[in-house]
Amino acid sequence: MKKRPPYLKLAYSRPKELEVQERRSPWEGNASAPKHLEAVPPSPPAGFKAKSSWGKRLMVAGIFVSFTLFCRQPGEDKKPRGIGRRGSSEVSEIDKSSTDIREASGDIRKATQEIEESNREFIKYMERQSREFSKFMEEKNREIEESGKGLDAQLEALKAVNRRLERSVRGLSGESKKLNEGADGVLKKTENVQGQQRKILRRLRRMENQRGAEKGAQ
Repeated sequence: MKKRPPYLKLAYSRPKELEVQERRSPWEGNASAPKHLEAVPPSPPAGFKAKSSWGKRLMVAGIFVSFTLFCRQPGEDKKPRGIGRRGSSEVSEIDKSSTDIREASGDIRKATQEIEESNREFIKYMERQSREFSKFMEEKNREIEESGKGLDAQLEALKAVNRRLERSVRGLSGESKKLNEGADGVLKKTENVQGQQRKILRRLRRMENQRGAEKGAQ
């Protein structure tokens, strides 16, 4: 079997300029040259098709997509397991409860500040009442001394002192009632916040149990 010339091996892989150079042989133009060495353009083998630029692009794109899918993390670009329609509603309820807790906490801080302000006002009121009562007692004592310490004068002075004490007690009762109402409001808001926190904890436990069951099923 005759050996195939090297220029025929390179005809399908080299540019046209090289193909022309390789097809030239020292026997060209010689009538006595063997037929298999004549400069005949080689025909492509059966089933040979040249690759187009689009084919190369598609091949590169396919390799890139395959590599991207292979390197992607298991949970990437996917909805977290256990967060379906029911899970999203649970999350929205938790967000709403958290918002309610923040608002209630703000109300509690505001009410606490109001109570502190009421306490300061109550202390000022007590100090003012104490000063006024001391002054009032001094005046009544002087009146009793000036009147000769008579029983009638002493009785009238004691009645006036009693009336003044009753007014002071009523004032103190009103102030105490305000403070108690403020404290009750703070306690009620605190209980609401604690109830919201318990609801959130129950929902979180329910979601964790649901996720654990799904992982166990896998």
